[in-house]
Amino acid sequence: MSEQIGKIEKPDTERFKEKRKVYLVPLIYSSEDAPTEYKEKCHLYWQQVGEQLSSLEIKIGGINRVYHEAISLSGEEGMKFVEKLNQNSYELVKGKCDNGASFEAIEDNALFQESLDWERCFLIGFMTEKVTSKVYELYAEATKKRYEFMAKKISETLKDSEAGLLLIRAEHR
Repeated sequence: MSEQIGKIEKPDTERFKEKRKVYLVPLIYSSEDAPTEYKEKCHLYWQQVGEQLSSLEIKIGGINRVYHEAISLSGEEGMKFVEKLNQNSYELVKGKCDNGASFEAIEDNALFQESLDWERCFLIGFMTEKVTSKVYELYAEATKKRYEFMAKKISETLKDSEAGLLLIRAEHR
C-alpha cells in the first residue's frame, strides 16, 4: 500500500465572501466564417464559463462590476462595443448587468491603440535583431502602461467585499 504524502484541500469559501475579488475569464473569439468545429467548441467554452461563474457567485458572491478588455466606455455605451466585438462575451456581460452588475470602462483608448500598433508591427517581421529588440522594448513599455492603467481602474471602482468580472486575453499580464 502506498503512503499518502500530502493532501490538498479546497479552501473554505467563507473566507472569500467579504473580500474584494476578481473573476478572470480568458477571452475566446469566434467569427461567422470560423470552422463549424471551432464554433461548437467556442460555444461550449462560453457555456461552461457561465456555469463556473454561477457556481462561484453562489459560493462566494455575486458579480457587482464587469470589465472587458478593449472597452474604454462604461454602461450601455461600452456594452454596445462589446456586442460588436464578441457576441459570446456580450451575452455573458449582458446577463450579469441585467442581474445588477455595472459595466465599467477599463481601457485608456490611446494606450490600447498604441499597444495594438506595436503588436501589429510584429506581424510584419524584421530583418535585424536590433529593430526587433527596439520594437519589442516599445511594445513592452506600452503594454506595461496599459495593464497598470487597467489595474488602477479596477482598484478605483471595485469596492471592498465586491466581486468583479474581468474578461481579457489569456496573454495578459
